[in-house]
This record gives sequence, structure tokens and C-alpha cells, in this order.
Amino acid sequence: MLSRNFRIREGLLALDYSLADEQCLRYLQFLQQYVRIDRLELMHVVKKSGFFEQLFAADAERMRKLFPSAEEQRQRMQALAEVHLGQTNIQLAYEVENGQPLEELLEELEEQRTDLLVLGKKPLAQGAGVLSRNLARRSPSSLLFVPPLAEQLKLGRFMVPVDFSENSALALQAACALARRLPQPPQIDCVHVYRMPDPHIYNINQTQAEFEELLLSSTKEAYENFLDSYLPKDMPRMELQLIQRGRLSTAGHLYDWAEDHLPDLIFLGAKGHTALKTLWLGSVSEKIIQLNEAFPCFIIR
Repeated sequence: MLSRNFRIREGLLALDYSLADEQCLRYLQFLQQYVRIDRLELMHVVKKSGFFEQLFAADAERMRKLFPSAEEQRQRMQALAEVHLGQTNIQLAYEVENGQPLEELLEELEEQRTDLLVLGKKPLAQGAGVLSRNLARRSPSSLLFVPPLAEQLKLGRFMVPVDFSENSALALQAACALARRLPQPPQIDCVHVYRMPDPHIYNINQTQAEFEELLLSSTKEAYENFLDSYLPKDMPRMELQLIQRGRLSTAGHLYDWAEDHLPDLIFLGAKGHTALKTLWLGSVSEKIIQLNEAFPCFIIR
């Protein structure tokens, strides 16, 4: 469990032969210096079209060029992986399936009891897709979204949005678990967005300033109770970063904070499963994932 020791016993990297594959492999090469990754399966799902299969049924060579064999796919994945992970201690495995990518990947996650699903995050302009969003919603495992990366990778500052729930507690504990593995302790920023209601709506006989002071005092008390309950005892307490919500959404304010302060990693909590095994991210986490084009992001469950 990533929130306890940040060891990845079983990882799954979904490949689609885009530039996102390169950014994921490069980040995993960097991360494995600090995090133990026992096994990583690289998986590509071939979504065949019945139309093309009928069109070229009599032309086997044309079909082979359109749809390389499973062995050719494995060799292509292996060549990609060896560039970045060939000299590591990670046990690498390769899987090629035919079918619908979402269903095939979810089935593999369940069968392998995967700890972490790794997905490349494409910029919105390049069609950051429906598949990634659906995987994020339905994955039974934690996720790592890897956007296009800066030249210099580092782990000096973590951002953990908190709402004082158990979900954000898992994110904080995962950030602490990774921090323990680093040679230099990172700065961990807990960030909370609060809304300032109009005191007159609630018939409170206080000025706006008095009401704001009361609300902030209550928020800080809730944060201290949150740390008392969930912060590992060996970790130093961190100051709460407060943002008053304005016209932007909560996710918009959090992402603006990230763009201003440039964390090296964002940790988000996810809600549990329903009977349909859907991972409910919550509207704030899901919106941050959609907005994010710059920061590696863990979703912890």
C-alpha cells in the first residue's frame, strides 16, 4: 500500500506508442532510484476494427502491416523499455491483448492485483483522452499520471490538497511514505481552499472581518485535529496553506497555486469503491487531473 511504505510490488504501464510512453518510462527510471519497484508489466491493447479485417481479409501481408503480431508488439515494447529500465532491478513483463483498451486494462489490473497504474498525460491540445479519465474513475489501484516532463527531475516539494477527510489523509500519508525514502526531506505543502460565506445570510451578529477570523480559526483547528489523527508520528508538522475561494472552482484555485509554487509532485486522495467497483475521485480531484499538464500526480487509494 503506497500510503504505508511506498513500495510498488506490481506496476502496470499502459502503452499506446505515443510520446507519452517516453515520458512515463523516463519518470519511472528516475523514481526507481528512491522507490522499490519489484515488477512492472508493460501492456498494449490492439483495438482492431471489424471493417478493416473484412476489407483486407484476402490480403494477409496488408493485414500484417496494419496489425503487427503479438510477438512484434512485444519486441517493440521491449525495445522501448530497455532504453530507460534495462539497467534497473525491475522485473519487466510484456502483455499484448486484442479488444477494448478500457476493459482489457481493468481486467489486467484486477487479475494482477496491481499496486500502481501508470498513465501518460497528454496536453489537452493533443487530445488528452477519454480512456485516461475512465481508467482514473474505475481503476482498483492507485494511479500515477505523468505529463510532459521538465529536463531536470526532482523530488524537493510535494503538494497535498486537503479537505480533512480520510481520502486526503491517504494522500498525505503516501507523501510522507515517499519522503522517508529520499536522501533529503522534501517540503510538503498541505493546501486547503475555503469559502467565505456572507455572515448576514446566517443571521450572525458579526462583522465580515470577525466572521472571517472565526472561520479561519475553526479551519486551522480542524487541520490540527487532522494532523493529530493522520500524520505519521515521525514526520514534522507542516503549516497549512490557505486559499480563499473566489470565482474559480476549488480545483481551479488549487491548480493556480501549483502553477505559482511549482511542486514536483501532487498527491490526491480518491474515494472508495461502490458496488460497481467505480473509483470515485470526487469532482475536485478529477478536475485537477483534467487541468494538469505540468506536474506528475499520484492518485492514492
